[in-house]
Amino acid sequence: MRFKVNSCSITNEENYEQIVKEVMGAKNKTKKTSLDYRRLKRYDILTAGTITKLTVPLHRSNNNEVKRYLPKSQLGLAGSALPTSVVEKLFSEEDVEKITRDVAEAGSSEVEKPVEVQSFTGEKKFVENEDIAKTAKIQNTRERRKAVCRDEARFEHKQTVLHEKTNNIKEEYSVLQKVHLNIQKNQLLAISGLEEQAIRMKMHSDYKFPPIEKGTTVTIPVPDVDRSKGDLRNLIGIVMEVTPDSFYKIGTKTGALSNLYSRSQIAPCSARK
Repeated sequence: MRFKVNSCSITNEENYEQIVKEVMGAKNKTKKTSLDYRRLKRYDILTAGTITKLTVPLHRSNNNEVKRYLPKSQLGLAGSALPTSVVEKLFSEEDVEKITRDVAEAGSSEVEKPVEVQSFTGEKKFVENEDIAKTAKIQNTRERRKAVCRDEARFEHKQTVLHEKTNNIKEEYSVLQKVHLNIQKNQLLAISGLEEQAIRMKMHSDYKFPPIEKGTTVTIPVPDVDRSKGDLRNLIGIVMEVTPDSFYKIGTKTGALSNLYSRSQIAPCSARK
């Protein structure tokens, strides 16, 4: 993947360094604020060795262009013929004038003079100044590619972690769904068991206390706390009405009783022979 490098002005050197610190702090934060997200949406950091530059995020650039923010003191030098290592050390117009004056005083003979360097094998070679500039550009390109590769590796790692978290969430959801189904199944079993128990109790109650028809004479026991020594132990009445819930309305010689009675609270009177 090839990247084009463009530069754009931003502010003076002091504000430039301040923005770099704020963006680096926002990237390193675990819990980011809305201001941090706005900074990261507008700015990004490109690090090559000990050099840190403020760039435009790749998702905001077209055709994979790497756009750099530069302070006003370096505006216009990114496209010059000066090596990047020299441009990065220029912070004011005086520095630009000084380097321009030094190049002019050196003369054409100085530019054409070969530079003696030593290879890894110990063999001395002579390299033209133009080749040194090309080598510096190649080195800068390699550093940028390494930075891009590191960013891609981080992005792939984040995708892997996100995929693992998604799988874990799916597994937890499956377990919770099984637990929920088991709870519903146990609830249905409990309801069914209670209904069967109620049916058995009703059958036992009907067997022990058979239903009484309307007009049957019955006796109602009087509690000990409600009667005196001379009162009868039972009241005699007639079943006047049977409700749909199997409760009985009893009438006596003094009138109908206000309470409804269940089958277990009354007893039918047997006819005398």
